[in-house]
Amino acid sequence: MDGSSLGFASHPTILDMRSHAFTRLFPTLQNHCGSPICSPILPLSQSLTMGTQQSKKNSNGRSSDRSSKASVDASNQNKCPNFGRTYHDIKSSVYILPSDDREIDRLILHHYCIKLGFNGNLIAPVEDILNEGGRVLDIGCGPGIWALEIAHDFECAEVHGIDLVPMFPQQIKPPNVEFAISNVLERLPFPDNYFDFVQMRSFVVALRTYEWPVAIQEIFRVVKPGGWAQLIDIDQKFFRLDGESKAFFDEMTVIITQAGLDPFIAKHLGKYLKKAGFEDVQSTRISIPIGPWKGQLGQMMSDDMCEGFIGAGRLYCPAMNLTAEEYEVLIRKMFHDANKCESYYNWYGHHGRKPIDQDSM
Repeated sequence: MDGSSLGFASHPTILDMRSHAFTRLFPTLQNHCGSPICSPILPLSQSLTMGTQQSKKNSNGRSSDRSSKASVDASNQNKCPNFGRTYHDIKSSVYILPSDDREIDRLILHHYCIKLGFNGNLIAPVEDILNEGGRVLDIGCGPGIWALEIAHDFECAEVHGIDLVPMFPQQIKPPNVEFAISNVLERLPFPDNYFDFVQMRSFVVALRTYEWPVAIQEIFRVVKPGGWAQLIDIDQKFFRLDGESKAFFDEMTVIITQAGLDPFIAKHLGKYLKKAGFEDVQSTRISIPIGPWKGQLGQMMSDDMCEGFIGAGRLYCPAMNLTAEEYEVLIRKMFHDANKCESYYNWYGHHGRKPIDQDSM
């Protein structure tokens, strides 16, 4: 499908970026001003200099001794090199991204990409509930930026954020926000029918295919009758990418699938909500460009995704027989090519309401 017919998500202004840490990764950002959000994509010639001490590569830019169709079990990630990054050591979790300060910076950018793309933090019709003091849960809250914004925008609401690791603020935070370490795949530390609104987003790299129904059923348990759930995630497919970069990305798709994750599950999450028992389920698809070919949001999304794929190298490098440096060069080339090809990704938002009728639970 041609992205020109979809109507790309866009936004006329620059949002208030609320983290000083954000500028460490994206140094051209300035708060409360009209300067560019992110530095431009690294020129390919400059990116390739990173590989001057790499081993000999074949015509595809990959090590001559690397095996094709290599597989990796994501549960064994902790046996792989960390490449100077910090990862969680929770053996039951398949989550493939780091948990360090650099990743916190990326997650803040990621939040604003989603917020710009969906024109706000909410796709479920919960404004009135939150204004009246509803109780909110953010599953996989990361640095807590979404939860903090909801707490700021709805001062009467009681907001909770949970994650596997404490990337969230632990001291300085509004009085109506609480953060805790918890795992949605294990019983959440909340009673049944407790929350008016639950959000879970960007879990495509966090859950195995068979774990999605477990997580969504746990969401159903903690949502009050009449309360809402909101799921937002990415369909991990480059539209309009070709050549060597497309072949490289296709191989990455095979690897993440072999690790037990479904990179294309986002479009199906509405069905999962219905199967769990939610009603009035609605789904929205938006297309977000990759690269500055489509302006500010495209540049932000490119920087976010490029940094995310680099952070996931601990999964991909062993499977592709690449060093961290070789892998990063190929990732940066892929996003350079994505901009030239005017590529884009589709994002899906789904929301549903728990039935008020107790008998339907």
